[in-house]
Amino acid sequence: MNIRTFLSNLREGSKNLSRGSKDTIKVCPVCLSHKIGPESSWVGGWLTPARFHCQKCNYRGYVYLETDPESLRTVLEEKAKEKQDVLEEQQQKVEDWDKGSYPNHKKD
Repeated sequence: MNIRTFLSNLREGSKNLSRGSKDTIKVCPVCLSHKIGPESSWVGGWLTPARFHCQKCNYRGYVYLETDPESLRTVLEEKAKEKQDVLEEQQQKVEDWDKGSYPNHKKD
C-alpha cells in the first residue's frame, strides 16, 4: 500500500467518525444515562484528559459513549424488554413453586 492509498483510506474513514456533532449525545458507559458531564478540575481538559461524572450511577472516569438519541432509545427499549422478560420468568417460577410443580419441590 502506498502513502496515497493510505491517506485516501484514512480520509474516507474519518468521514464516518463523529466527534461531538449536533446529533450525538454523551452516554454513561455503565448505566447508559445521558446525565453525564465533565467534572471541573483546574487541570482537567488541558493538562490531563477531562474526567466525566454520571449523576445517575455516580460513575467517574475518562470514558464515555457517544451516540445518537434514536440508537440510545432503541437500546434502552431492548434493555427494558429483557428486564421484563426476566421478571415474567421469575414470576412464573414462583407460581410453579406455589403449585408444587417446580422440580425437586415437595409441597407439605
